[in-house]
Amino acid sequence: MSPAEFKKLLDRYFHGECTPEEVAFIEKWYENIASGKSISSSDLEESGSRIWAAVKPSRKLFWHSPFLKVAAAVTLVAVVTAALTLNALKSETQAPLAQVTVKQYNRQLIEAENTTGQVQNVSLSDGSIVSLEPNSSIRYPRTFASNERIVELSGAAFFNVKRDPSKPFLVYSGEIVTKVLGTSFRITAFDEAEEIVVAVRTGKVSVYPKPAPETSSEIKDVILTPNQQLVYKRNAEVLVKEVVPSPAIVSVDSSSYFKMQFDGMPVTEIFDVLQKNYGIEIRYDQEILAACVLTTTMKEEGFYERIEVICKAINAEYTNTDGAVVITSKGCQ
Repeated sequence: MSPAEFKKLLDRYFHGECTPEEVAFIEKWYENIASGKSISSSDLEESGSRIWAAVKPSRKLFWHSPFLKVAAAVTLVAVVTAALTLNALKSETQAPLAQVTVKQYNRQLIEAENTTGQVQNVSLSDGSIVSLEPNSSIRYPRTFASNERIVELSGAAFFNVKRDPSKPFLVYSGEIVTKVLGTSFRITAFDEAEEIVVAVRTGKVSVYPKPAPETSSEIKDVILTPNQQLVYKRNAEVLVKEVVPSPAIVSVDSSSYFKMQFDGMPVTEIFDVLQKNYGIEIRYDQEILAACVLTTTMKEEGFYERIEVICKAINAEYTNTDGAVVITSKGCQ
């Protein structure tokens, strides 16, 4: 097998298009590298020629092991270099093989740890992507069970979960469990931190303290929607629901929502536009604010800055309460 042919094989492996025999060959190669064993040119040529002779490019057998996919991604540069040089590789002298350290935790579980200074992606067997932040780790099964998907997080990560109503996705992080069907959200749960935070970007999640709700009638779950977060305070053992610090626009119903230009518009209608923009409930007394109107243009301001502009104009105040913004005002004359 020539270096060019090996690179083609590696590319097909990375994209999940290898035959079982090809996968076994590359997996053995990776294991030898990870263990520090030497790989001779003759070994590569002999094994590679046998594999290459059986290659059928038109045949696509998708390999679903998350371990193999991650291993291929994080060792791509090192292995290609080895193929081009056809020299023996030793763990003592080679460059680091992985940005995310992937290892076997037990027979069923894989553990990925991010020891770099940048966010690194981990692909799960169901197609979900975990953006693992520095100094964080995640344990997950090679293949999820037939009725549920369970992972365990230590640290911080953003989850983009592939929707599957028949298989709920559960993240165990410290003292809480986050349950979703398919959505995107971020969890911060470092072991030494005083708080655990779950913030939702899209979809809906259910968060509850361990054990699961079905094991205790006293445990209540908290439902989070976009731009809401739950803070679990470890010392007090309480769950606090609130609006995220930097809400993002979630509405795509109408481009007019993003213009934020108002000429003598009732404040209640402006609040309605903001709710549609951000998906955040804004509570106020309709009767008290009935006479309040506002002329303003908002461009680059964030959600809270816009709320503050309105409140200042009508001499009102706001609070972040239970995942909603509550407006308090004496009205306009």
